[in-house]
Amino acid sequence: MNKIKLALVATVPSFFVHLINNIQKYQQGDFEVTLITSKHEYSAYLRENYGFNIIEIEIARDISLFKDLESIWNLFIHFKKKKYDIVHSATPKAGLVVAIAGFLARTPVRIHTFTGQVWANLNGPLRWIQKKIDQFIILINTRTYADSPSQIQYLIDEGVTKVGRVHCLNLGSLGGIEPKKFQLSNIDELRYSLAKQLEIPESAKRILFVGRITPDKGIHELVEAFLIVAITTDAYLLLVGTAERLISKKDQELYQTITNHPRIRSLGFQKNPAFYMMTSDFLCLPSYREGFGTVVIEAAAAGICALGTDIPGLRDAISDKRTGLLVPARNTAELANAMKLLCDDNNLRGTLSRQAQLRATTEFNFNIISDLQMAEYNYLLNML
Repeated sequence: MNKIKLALVATVPSFFVHLINNIQKYQQGDFEVTLITSKHEYSAYLRENYGFNIIEIEIARDISLFKDLESIWNLFIHFKKKKYDIVHSATPKAGLVVAIAGFLARTPVRIHTFTGQVWANLNGPLRWIQKKIDQFIILINTRTYADSPSQIQYLIDEGVTKVGRVHCLNLGSLGGIEPKKFQLSNIDELRYSLAKQLEIPESAKRILFVGRITPDKGIHELVEAFLIVAITTDAYLLLVGTAERLISKKDQELYQTITNHPRIRSLGFQKNPAFYMMTSDFLCLPSYREGFGTVVIEAAAAGICALGTDIPGLRDAISDKRTGLLVPARNTAELANAMKLLCDDNNLRGTLSRQAQLRATTEFNFNIISDLQMAEYNYLLNML
């Protein structure tokens, strides 16, 4: 029996770090998987360490008519040649160009997963255009998903879709988590090793951020809140991720603070963020927009709770006052108060962390998401 030819498409290969276990499970089943993404050094890492088949086709993250048309053409040619049974895109720009290329190539099943709305923080004509693009993606694809129930409700409330048009697998998340990946027995030894590597006191609290260092991730509020908390605590802020779109004068001043502050460590993109999760005290993600916040349940699986903003997506990833804390978005004072509380109250932080880990390992196991997704793939193919 021939395997089902599945193409997973994203603008950047680092997106697939959250789907490694799922991809491996698809390959063990009835699927021949190809990853399609822009050229990046992380592609080589995925090939060498996991043996994934990766095709590099450039997909610009920002709107660019010429580049987008070129991406559509290259994807169309590739889809026609390879004759995939299913193309499944994620990330905003990939959703648009893949939908058009897949439709033109007559790919039988075309799927997109929304992982947050780029227009959520925009105003005026650009917001309207971006919302129309999402409506078009829903219209032209065979099926669309969102990676959290609250994101679906947000799309409905904003008039982008109707009830029943966008789906969510299980309780949300992009691909779930592999619990064993985040549970090691020598945490104390690793924590000591990291303290020595970063030249910080072993006993100091470690506040971790994992994600793109960019304004819409709430990086300004994060750093400003930390500067307040650093006055009365021994905390250090660890930033794991690459800096992006730090353009304005305020952004540049922020970057200088990150670079020069004695208790901030900017660690860049890391292939194994789980190491930093297991050796930190809590995660902080004060984002303006998220589809779900996969990093939250990854951190939970590693045994640390999360402090996040009360926005669609994170409301599903963090159960307020049970597995973490939620504060209003763009509110530095509230963020600082919650950050200090988690630094000072070891009992509260420990209780939240234990409950977060239990929820992550039982409700967001990657096997649940993978099985549901494969069942959906087969269902959609059988409907043809």
